Amino acid sequence: MPDRTLGYAASRRMMVVGRCKQCGRTAKAFAHDLSSHLGKFKDYRTVKFRCTQCDRGTCEVYLEPYGFDRQPQQIVWKPVVQKGPSR
Repeated sequence: MPDRTLGYAASRRMMVVGRCKQCGRTAKAFAHDLSSHLGKFKDYRTVKFRCTQCDRGTCEVYLEPYGFDRQPQQIVWKPVVQKGPSR
């Protein structure tokens, strides 16, 4: 289904939100950033989020529209590639 892909969410200017099921903490990322990093055909529900507070990987993932209206200050995470230790 095209409505479950990161490319679809990016074309609709949406944010991917990961919410920890344990503590309720949320993390947001732009779907465009994630689609350029993970691929536009990846299902947004399979994106992995890990809570930094309780260190659990049990997060529910959903989409949220992002408007250009003035919003309260929020943190938006950007995906990065982490390199392993050099040998």
